[in-house]
Amino acid sequence: MRAQCTPGQRHPRAWNNVRGSPRVYPLWVFSTAERGFSAQFIDAAPSAWTFDEYPEGAHGTGMFAAVPASVGEVADWIATR
Repeated sequence: MRAQCTPGQRHPRAWNNVRGSPRVYPLWVFSTAERGFSAQFIDAAPSAWTFDEYPEGAHGTGMFAAVPASVGEVADWIATR
């Protein structure tokens, strides 16, 4: 299991390496301002991948301060995996 908050520049190669793994359930959490990067993976992503976009979000773990509800939503996602 892996939770990914606002993917960075080098992550696409790493994510491509886990595409076929049934044990990897990535959660992509990103702000609308950074949607351009994350959105390029949505259409081709395996069904086990989850993408959560927050209009008022921030980069990386700054998301939790910018959108406090995201803490509970990420925790709920982890609890179901």
